[in-house]
Amino acid sequence: MDETLRKEIIVSYIEAYNNFDIDGMLTHLSEDVKFKNTENGIVTLQTQGIADFKQIASETSKYFSSRKQNVLDFDFTDDCAIVYINFEAVVAMDISEKLKEGDGFKLGGKTIFTFDNDKISSIEDYS
Repeated sequence: MDETLRKEIIVSYIEAYNNFDIDGMLTHLSEDVKFKNTENGIVTLQTQGIADFKQIASETSKYFSSRKQNVLDFDFTDDCAIVYINFEAVVAMDISEKLKEGDGFKLGGKTIFTFDNDKISSIEDYS
């Protein structure tokens, strides 16, 4: 798959994510998609399969009143794309001692998207 098509798929996926459009996100995923979120070197969340991903995406979307991934840059290899992002959000509920309803925060990080045919087969978030 060429870089242009992979970039289009990723941008469409991120737009759906930013708009809380879970079904829009799912259209780009393979049935056996793997997802992993790593924060400060610690894996905080993993899913296997599109049904598991949909459930987690639906649940976690409730944590935010707004969220946005801003793409800074892309790097491409044979079967994957590394996307460097800034993430900003406002939380919709108290989720920790530090983050209370209405608080905003920003993170930098990267996401590695792996492809199989024309679908995303793996998403790895690092912040």
